[in-house]
Amino acid sequence: MQTVYGSATPSWQVVLVKEGKGMKPLTLGEARLNGYTFTVTENRLVARAAYGQPHSSRSEIDGISLEVLHAIMFSRQEWHVLLVDLVAPCTMYEAPYDGSGYMTWETPFTLYTGLHTTNFSFGLDGKLWEPHVAQDMGYSVTSDGTVKVGVPYDADGAYRKSVVTDDLFDLYTCHFYMEQMATSDGGAETRTRTFRTLSSLIRRLLLTENWTVPHEEMFTVYLGNVPGDLELVAIQLNEEKFEAPFVNSSSYALDFTVMPNHTYGYTLTIPFADPLVIKRFSAEHGAEVNELNIVYSVMIKPKRGPFSYHTTVTVLKGFPPPQFNASCSESGITFKLDHEPSNVLWEFTVGSEPLTPELAAQQGYILSNDNQTLQLEVPLFTHGYQYENITLNDFLGTFETRVRNRQTSEVLSSSVKTCPFTAKEMIVCSKDGRMTIVADFSEVAAYEGAIVKTSLLDKYCGPIDADDSRALFSFPLNSCGTRVKFNKGSVTYQNAIFYSIHSSIPIGSVLVQCTYPLTALGQLFSKFGFDSEMAGVGHLVHPLPSVFPGAPQSSSAFLTSKPTMKHRKPMKPTATTTNTAHTRKHSTYWRRYIKVLSRSKDLQH
Repeated sequence: MQTVYGSATPSWQVVLVKEGKGMKPLTLGEARLNGYTFTVTENRLVARAAYGQPHSSRSEIDGISLEVLHAIMFSRQEWHVLLVDLVAPCTMYEAPYDGSGYMTWETPFTLYTGLHTTNFSFGLDGKLWEPHVAQDMGYSVTSDGTVKVGVPYDADGAYRKSVVTDDLFDLYTCHFYMEQMATSDGGAETRTRTFRTLSSLIRRLLLTENWTVPHEEMFTVYLGNVPGDLELVAIQLNEEKFEAPFVNSSSYALDFTVMPNHTYGYTLTIPFADPLVIKRFSAEHGAEVNELNIVYSVMIKPKRGPFSYHTTVTVLKGFPPPQFNASCSESGITFKLDHEPSNVLWEFTVGSEPLTPELAAQQGYILSNDNQTLQLEVPLFTHGYQYENITLNDFLGTFETRVRNRQTSEVLSSSVKTCPFTAKEMIVCSKDGRMTIVADFSEVAAYEGAIVKTSLLDKYCGPIDADDSRALFSFPLNSCGTRVKFNKGSVTYQNAIFYSIHSSIPIGSVLVQCTYPLTALGQLFSKFGFDSEMAGVGHLVHPLPSVFPGAPQSSSAFLTSKPTMKHRKPMKPTATTTNTAHTRKHSTYWRRYIKVLSRSKDLQH
């Protein structure tokens, strides 16, 4: 004070005080040269200074750091010296980058000891609003010992721009303005106004969504949340780079969308079949993996700040079950399947039995499996065939292989092949209890003369078709005098074909029989029907054994009967049941034997 009184003049001077020590008095002009502005008007004194001045000091109130400027202004007025003690505490609060959606500012509610804060207001770009008005505009305001204000990122007067360092960021800034008013007990008002540039640096997360629908066979990838000051300049697809948008590309497409929040979106479409797409088999997922590595290159407008965004899109595409390629031959049907990595997912079956070397050996199939192809040759009359449209001249044989899920055993697909065949002699024992026979008497006719008549045990049951050397019979097992014989684990239905030459008196007969395992029979013949899970085993034997008294006996020999294939116009399929037939080679007409191969070896004897 002694210094002040000793240097006081009518012109205003100022002494800057730091940590209780006063500096040399300065004129207002000298103070301005040092970065301090003091203005004197009729009704007020105003002091202004930037943050970080050398004569300022640090303090703390309610845990908030303050920068304090202390200045004493004085002027001699006649015999009196007028002193004004100015203290300007300014908050040094540093807003955290918390991604809350606000740029925040916090200051103590009471800045001056002994003064009472009566009001505060704030705004942007020099505009001030009362707290309740600011809240209606989306600002966050709390007051509990301290005043905390949150400025929305999208507030009028706030600014956003993209920044690229090691990542992509949004820099939000605003010019914050706040006024706090305090009064003394004597009614003097002190207004503290703060101008501060607030900022918040938030990592910008671009949005990638995989919109791919696998059955459409097309990648559909969406890139969104791209800020308006970024421009997509290039796209790299699995190591191959393209300028954006695509030029002269018929298979790639890039659609541009402006979103309501003023961001951009890009939709990229690429077919699975494109050579750029990486494909591999995944045993874990049991599917084909289609992979697309995408690098989006964006540039901050105008042409500065490049940034690359990488994403990988994978789509699992289920494998359809494979189909065998089937072909006909004179002796049977052949199925072929090329090996694919996905074949480990499937199990191949004949009926319900897995196709294995053991099954092939048991049923008489020829199975070969090399590094490239699986091949199954199914000789005619082996187990699994279905027969239909049987005539004296030919018939249709059908064989089916199935593909099922290896884990669940669910049947997913089947390969069915129907081929025309011819056979001199055959017998079919169907699941629904019908015996169908083509019997050959050509050697007998050549030896004895033309056959004039054939019939079954019931002489009124004749053939449905016949010529000079062969006859076709088809009848239910519980008709035409058929006899039933029970064996251990099976039941046999027997009948006989009697033939006569030149007269109606039979001179010979052929034993025909069908044998079914009892375990496969759901219902024996009754008044209503017959049901079997599997076809029966058929036998056709010359001459008739003694079980039919009166049949002529003769020595046994063998007659050759070789099935052949005949190509003809396919016949319309008719309703039929699964059945099985087999033929064996013989050498003479006196004893012939035709059987149906079954899974039960006991039924063949």
